[in-house]
Amino acid sequence: RHISTRFPGRIEKLYISFTGQKVGKGNPVAEIYSPEAISAQQEYLLAKDSYEQVKDAAGIISSGASSLFDQSKQRLQLLGFTEKQISELEESKEVKNQITIYSPISGTVLKKNVDVQQYVNAGESMYEVADLSTVWLYVDVYEYEMQSLKIGQRVEARADAYPGEVFTGTISFINPTIDPSSRTVRVRVDVPNMKEKLKPDMYVNAILKMSLPSAVVIPASALLSSGDRQVVWVQTDENVFEPRNVTVGEKTSEWVQILEGIEEDETVVTSGGYLLDSESQLETASSSSDETDKDANHSSSIHRH
Repeated sequence: RHISTRFPGRIEKLYISFTGQKVGKGNPVAEIYSPEAISAQQEYLLAKDSYEQVKDAAGIISSGASSLFDQSKQRLQLLGFTEKQISELEESKEVKNQITIYSPISGTVLKKNVDVQQYVNAGESMYEVADLSTVWLYVDVYEYEMQSLKIGQRVEARADAYPGEVFTGTISFINPTIDPSSRTVRVRVDVPNMKEKLKPDMYVNAILKMSLPSAVVIPASALLSSGDRQVVWVQTDENVFEPRNVTVGEKTSEWVQILEGIEEDETVVTSGGYLLDSESQLETASSSSDETDKDANHSSSIHRH
Protein backbone atom coordinates (compact mmCIF):
# COMPACT_ATOMS: atom_id res chain seq x y z
CA ARG A 1 0.00 0.00 0.00
CA HIS A 2 0.95 3.63 -0.45
CA ILE A 3 1.27 6.15 2.36
CA SER A 4 0.24 9.57 1.11
CA THR A 5 -1.19 12.85 2.35
CA ARG A 6 -4.70 14.11 1.61
CA PHE A 7 -3.59 17.71 1.32
CA PRO A 8 -0.68 19.44 -0.47
CA GLY A 9 2.23 20.80 1.51
CA ARG A 10 5.96 20.93 2.22
CA ILE A 11 7.62 18.12 4.19
CA GLU A 12 9.26 19.48 7.33
CA LYS A 13 10.24 16.19 8.99
CA LEU A 14 10.46 12.49 8.10
CA TYR A 15 10.21 9.73 10.69
CA ILE A 16 10.95 7.03 8.10
CA SER A 17 14.28 7.79 6.51
CA PHE A 18 15.34 4.69 4.57
CA THR A 19 14.02 1.76 2.55
CA GLY A 20 13.59 -1.46 4.53
CA GLN A 21 12.62 0.32 7.73
CA LYS A 22 9.74 -1.17 9.74
CA VAL A 23 6.62 0.88 10.35
CA GLY A 24 3.61 0.11 12.53
CA LYS A 25 -0.01 1.02 11.91
CA GLY A 26 -0.66 4.40 13.51
CA ASN A 27 3.02 5.33 13.72
CA PRO A 28 4.03 8.84 12.56
CA VAL A 29 5.82 8.93 9.21
CA ALA A 30 6.09 12.66 8.39
CA GLU A 31 5.21 16.21 9.38
CA ILE A 32 3.91 18.56 6.69
CA TYR A 33 3.38 22.33 6.51
CA SER A 34 0.17 22.95 4.59
CA PRO A 35 -1.81 26.22 4.28
CA GLU A 36 -4.88 24.14 3.42
CA ALA A 37 -4.60 22.13 6.66
CA ILE A 38 -4.02 25.32 8.65
CA SER A 39 -7.11 26.92 7.11
CA ALA A 40 -9.20 23.82 7.93
CA GLN A 41 -8.12 23.99 11.59
CA GLN A 42 -8.96 27.69 11.83
CA GLU A 43 -12.34 27.08 10.25
CA TYR A 44 -13.06 24.33 12.77
CA LEU A 45 -12.18 26.49 15.79
CA LEU A 46 -14.33 29.37 14.50
CA ALA A 47 -17.25 27.04 13.83
CA LYS A 48 -16.90 25.54 17.30
CA ASP A 49 -16.85 28.96 18.98
CA SER A 50 -19.92 30.06 17.01
CA TYR A 51 -21.78 26.93 17.99
CA GLU A 52 -20.87 27.32 21.66
CA GLN A 53 -22.24 30.87 21.63
CA VAL A 54 -25.61 30.09 20.02
CA LYS A 55 -26.27 26.46 20.97
CA ASP A 56 -28.93 27.61 23.47
CA ALA A 57 -30.53 30.08 21.04
CA ALA A 58 -33.59 29.58 18.85
CA GLY A 59 -33.77 26.36 16.91
CA ILE A 60 -32.90 27.66 13.44
CA ILE A 61 -29.87 29.60 14.68
CA SER A 62 -28.41 26.78 16.78
CA SER A 63 -29.20 24.29 14.03
CA GLY A 64 -27.27 26.32 11.44
CA ALA A 65 -24.28 26.74 13.76
CA SER A 66 -24.33 23.03 14.55
CA SER A 67 -24.39 22.18 10.86
CA LEU A 68 -21.37 24.40 10.15
CA PHE A 69 -19.53 22.85 13.10
CA ASP A 70 -20.21 19.33 11.83
CA GLN A 71 -19.11 20.26 8.31
CA SER A 72 -15.84 21.77 9.54
CA LYS A 73 -15.11 18.62 11.57
CA GLN A 74 -15.93 16.44 8.62
CA ARG A 75 -13.51 18.44 6.50
CA LEU A 76 -10.71 17.74 8.98
CA GLN A 77 -11.56 14.05 8.91
CA LEU A 78 -11.51 14.02 5.11
CA LEU A 79 -8.07 15.64 5.20
CA GLY A 80 -6.82 12.74 7.30
CA PHE A 81 -6.89 14.23 10.78
CA THR A 82 -7.30 11.55 13.45
CA GLU A 83 -9.82 11.80 16.28
CA LYS A 84 -6.91 12.33 18.66
CA GLN A 85 -5.62 15.25 16.58
CA ILE A 86 -9.08 16.82 16.49
CA SER A 87 -9.49 16.40 20.26
CA GLU A 88 -6.10 18.03 20.88
CA LEU A 89 -7.13 20.93 18.64
CA GLU A 90 -10.36 21.40 20.64
CA GLU A 91 -8.52 21.35 23.98
CA SER A 92 -5.57 23.57 23.04
CA LYS A 93 -7.45 25.84 20.61
CA GLU A 94 -4.08 26.33 18.91
CA VAL A 95 -3.64 25.80 15.20
CA LYS A 96 -0.67 23.59 14.34
CA ASN A 97 1.48 24.70 11.41
CA GLN A 98 2.92 21.22 10.95
CA ILE A 99 0.53 18.31 10.65
CA THR A 100 1.67 14.78 11.48
CA ILE A 101 0.89 12.03 8.95
CA TYR A 102 0.35 8.54 10.37
CA SER A 103 0.78 5.16 8.67
CA PRO A 104 -2.45 3.28 7.87
CA ILE A 105 -0.61 -0.07 7.72
CA SER A 106 2.07 -2.09 9.47
CA GLY A 107 4.88 -3.46 7.32
CA THR A 108 8.20 -2.86 5.65
CA VAL A 109 9.03 0.20 3.57
CA LEU A 110 9.82 -1.05 0.07
CA LYS A 111 10.29 2.38 -1.48
CA LYS A 112 10.84 5.91 -0.12
CA ASN A 113 9.73 8.59 -2.59
CA VAL A 114 10.22 11.87 -0.67
CA ASP A 115 12.81 13.98 1.17
CA VAL A 116 12.69 16.81 3.70
CA GLN A 117 11.66 20.19 2.23
CA GLN A 118 10.08 18.49 -0.74
CA TYR A 119 6.62 19.70 -1.80
CA VAL A 120 4.00 16.95 -2.21
CA ASN A 121 0.59 17.07 -3.78
CA ALA A 122 -2.55 15.52 -2.33
CA GLY A 123 -2.55 11.78 -3.01
CA GLU A 124 1.12 11.67 -3.98
CA SER A 125 2.85 8.53 -2.71
CA MET A 126 5.45 9.20 -0.03
CA TYR A 127 6.18 5.56 0.86
CA GLU A 128 5.35 2.13 -0.52
CA VAL A 129 4.78 -0.30 2.34
CA ALA A 130 4.12 -4.04 2.24
CA ASP A 131 3.17 -6.49 4.97
CA LEU A 132 5.72 -9.29 4.45
CA SER A 133 4.25 -11.61 7.08
CA THR A 134 2.63 -13.38 4.12
CA VAL A 135 4.27 -13.44 0.69
CA TRP A 136 3.22 -14.57 -2.77
CA LEU A 137 5.22 -17.34 -4.38
CA TYR A 138 4.89 -17.62 -8.15
CA VAL A 139 5.39 -21.13 -9.54
CA ASP A 140 5.64 -21.96 -13.25
CA VAL A 141 4.00 -25.35 -13.83
CA TYR A 142 4.43 -27.25 -17.09
CA GLU A 143 1.43 -27.62 -19.35
CA TYR A 144 1.17 -31.41 -18.99
CA GLU A 145 0.93 -31.05 -15.19
CA MET A 146 -2.01 -28.63 -15.26
CA GLN A 147 -4.65 -31.29 -14.66
CA SER A 148 -3.29 -31.85 -11.15
CA LEU A 149 -3.61 -28.21 -10.03
CA LYS A 150 -6.38 -27.01 -7.73
CA ILE A 151 -7.06 -24.09 -5.41
CA GLY A 152 -6.05 -24.82 -1.82
CA GLN A 153 -3.44 -27.39 -2.84
CA ARG A 154 -0.43 -27.67 -0.52
CA VAL A 155 2.95 -26.51 -1.81
CA GLU A 156 6.40 -26.97 -0.27
CA ALA A 157 9.27 -24.60 -1.09
CA ARG A 158 12.99 -24.76 -0.34
CA ALA A 159 15.46 -21.91 -0.64
CA ASP A 160 19.22 -22.20 -1.12
CA ALA A 161 19.63 -19.58 1.61
CA TYR A 162 18.15 -21.94 4.23
CA PRO A 163 19.35 -25.54 3.57
CA GLY A 164 17.04 -28.17 4.99
CA GLU A 165 14.25 -25.73 5.84
CA VAL A 166 10.81 -26.19 4.26
CA PHE A 167 8.30 -23.36 3.72
CA THR A 168 4.70 -24.42 3.16
CA GLY A 169 1.84 -22.59 1.48
CA THR A 170 -1.37 -23.12 -0.47
CA ILE A 171 -2.38 -22.32 -4.04
CA SER A 172 -4.63 -19.23 -4.12
CA PHE A 173 -4.76 -18.50 -7.87
CA ILE A 174 -4.15 -20.36 -11.15
CA ASN A 175 -3.51 -18.20 -14.19
CA PRO A 176 -6.14 -18.81 -16.90
CA THR A 177 -3.58 -18.46 -19.72
CA ILE A 178 -0.36 -20.27 -20.69
CA ASP A 179 2.98 -18.64 -21.43
CA PRO A 180 3.48 -19.50 -25.14
CA SER A 181 7.28 -19.38 -24.91
CA SER A 182 7.79 -21.67 -21.91
CA ARG A 183 4.53 -23.65 -22.19
CA THR A 184 3.89 -23.14 -18.49
CA VAL A 185 1.01 -21.82 -16.43
CA ARG A 186 1.76 -19.47 -13.54
CA VAL A 187 0.40 -20.41 -10.13
CA ARG A 188 0.27 -18.08 -7.11
CA VAL A 189 0.92 -19.57 -3.67
CA ASP A 190 0.29 -17.82 -0.33
CA VAL A 191 3.18 -18.57 2.02
CA PRO A 192 3.26 -17.56 5.73
CA ASN A 193 6.45 -15.61 6.39
CA MET A 194 6.24 -14.51 10.03
CA LYS A 195 10.03 -14.46 10.50
CA GLU A 196 10.41 -12.72 7.10
CA LYS A 197 13.09 -15.13 5.93
CA LEU A 198 11.61 -15.10 2.42
CA LYS A 199 12.54 -11.90 0.60
CA PRO A 200 10.91 -10.26 -2.44
CA ASP A 201 12.45 -11.51 -5.73
CA MET A 202 14.05 -14.55 -4.03
CA TYR A 203 14.18 -17.80 -6.03
CA VAL A 204 12.99 -21.07 -4.48
CA ASN A 205 12.33 -24.64 -5.63
CA ALA A 206 8.69 -25.64 -5.21
CA ILE A 207 7.11 -29.08 -4.84
CA LEU A 208 3.37 -29.50 -5.42
CA LYS A 209 1.99 -32.56 -3.66
CA MET A 210 -1.14 -34.29 -4.92
CA SER A 211 -3.14 -37.46 -4.31
CA LEU A 212 -3.41 -39.86 -7.24
CA PRO A 213 -5.78 -42.80 -7.71
CA SER A 214 -4.42 -46.31 -7.28
CA ALA A 215 -2.62 -47.47 -10.44
CA VAL A 216 0.26 -49.59 -11.71
CA VAL A 217 3.61 -47.82 -11.37
CA ILE A 218 6.88 -48.81 -13.06
CA PRO A 219 10.44 -47.45 -12.97
CA ALA A 220 10.97 -44.65 -15.48
CA SER A 221 13.81 -46.62 -17.11
CA ALA A 222 11.32 -49.33 -18.17
CA LEU A 223 9.38 -47.01 -20.47
CA LEU A 224 10.50 -46.72 -24.10
CA SER A 225 9.23 -43.92 -26.34
CA SER A 226 8.99 -44.92 -29.99
CA GLY A 227 7.48 -42.17 -32.11
CA ASP A 228 3.87 -41.86 -31.01
CA ARG A 229 4.00 -45.09 -28.99
CA GLN A 230 4.93 -45.75 -25.38
CA VAL A 231 6.29 -49.30 -25.03
CA VAL A 232 7.20 -51.49 -22.05
CA TRP A 233 8.80 -54.95 -22.39
CA VAL A 234 7.06 -57.55 -20.18
CA GLN A 235 8.38 -60.99 -19.23
CA THR A 236 5.77 -63.62 -20.12
CA ASP A 237 7.85 -66.73 -19.42
CA GLU A 238 11.40 -67.68 -18.55
CA ASN A 239 13.64 -65.84 -21.00
CA VAL A 240 10.58 -64.78 -23.01
CA PHE A 241 9.58 -61.10 -23.38
CA GLU A 242 6.94 -59.22 -25.32
CA PRO A 243 6.37 -55.50 -25.98
CA ARG A 244 3.26 -53.79 -24.67
CA ASN A 245 1.80 -50.52 -25.83
CA VAL A 246 0.88 -48.60 -22.68
CA THR A 247 -1.05 -45.48 -21.74
CA VAL A 248 1.02 -43.27 -19.47
CA GLY A 249 -0.30 -41.13 -16.61
CA GLU A 250 1.74 -39.00 -14.22
CA LYS A 251 5.53 -39.03 -14.27
CA THR A 252 8.34 -38.27 -11.85
CA SER A 253 12.08 -38.50 -12.34
CA GLU A 254 12.05 -42.12 -11.08
CA TRP A 255 8.53 -43.51 -11.63
CA VAL A 256 5.81 -43.61 -14.29
CA GLN A 257 2.11 -44.24 -13.75
CA ILE A 258 0.62 -46.76 -16.24
CA LEU A 259 -3.11 -46.39 -16.88
CA GLU A 260 -3.49 -49.20 -19.44
CA GLY A 261 -1.34 -51.98 -20.91
CA ILE A 262 0.16 -53.69 -17.84
CA GLU A 263 -1.43 -55.65 -15.04
CA GLU A 264 -0.38 -55.70 -11.42
CA ASP A 265 2.38 -58.21 -10.50
CA GLU A 266 3.70 -58.54 -14.06
CA THR A 267 7.48 -58.33 -14.47
CA VAL A 268 8.89 -55.60 -16.70
CA VAL A 269 12.34 -55.02 -18.14
CA THR A 270 13.94 -52.07 -16.37
CA SER A 271 17.21 -52.01 -18.34
CA GLY A 272 18.19 -53.28 -21.77
CA GLY A 273 14.78 -52.57 -23.22
CA TYR A 274 16.24 -50.83 -26.27
CA LEU A 275 18.33 -53.94 -27.00
CA LEU A 276 15.20 -56.10 -26.99
CA ASP A 277 13.45 -53.55 -29.20
CA SER A 278 16.33 -53.67 -31.69
CA GLU A 279 16.28 -57.48 -31.83
CA SER A 280 12.52 -57.41 -32.33
CA GLN A 281 12.91 -55.14 -35.36
CA LEU A 282 15.63 -57.40 -36.80
CA GLU A 283 13.42 -60.48 -36.46
CA THR A 284 10.51 -58.67 -38.08
CA ALA A 285 12.73 -57.63 -41.02
CA SER A 286 13.86 -61.23 -41.58
CA SER A 287 10.37 -62.73 -41.42
CA SER A 288 8.92 -64.51 -44.47
CA SER A 289 8.02 -62.29 -47.41
CA ASP A 290 4.50 -63.68 -47.72
CA GLU A 291 3.42 -62.14 -44.38
CA THR A 292 1.09 -59.21 -44.68
CA ASP A 293 2.17 -55.70 -43.75
CA LYS A 294 -0.09 -55.92 -40.75
CA ASP A 295 1.55 -59.07 -39.50
CA ALA A 296 5.00 -57.67 -40.20
CA ASN A 297 4.30 -54.61 -38.12
CA HIS A 298 2.89 -56.61 -35.22
CA SER A 299 5.40 -56.86 -32.36
CA SER A 300 6.17 -60.49 -31.61
CA SER A 301 7.66 -62.14 -28.52
CA ILE A 302 11.45 -62.37 -28.14
CA HIS A 303 13.18 -65.46 -26.76
CA ARG A 304 16.43 -64.77 -24.93
CA HIS A 305 18.94 -67.66 -24.78
